[in-house]
Amino acid sequence: MDANEHEVFKQTCISQISYWQKVLRLQDWKIEIEFWPHNALGNSVAKAHMNANNKSAVLALRYPDDIPAVEHEWPVGEAGDYDLSIVHELLHLM
Repeated sequence: MDANEHEVFKQTCISQISYWQKVLRLQDWKIEIEFWPHNALGNSVAKAHMNANNKSAVLALRYPDDIPAVEHEWPVGEAGDYDLSIVHELLHLM
């Protein structure tokens, strides 16, 4: 991914987070997004770091080109499905 593709990807993730915040009724949470290298996230595509006292969270995500080959027998495309990963991490805030 070049810089432009990274920016488009980041904006897409921000839009997904905003959408799912509304659906999950988490609009009162301040959620930021960061991109971390694969070794910082273990085998995860995303992780949430939250502070429930002030309703803030950081979603740490990997760029798609930083995801290692999937070793599980997951459905095709599931490992790189950021919508699924974002929803999963947002559910931890509830």
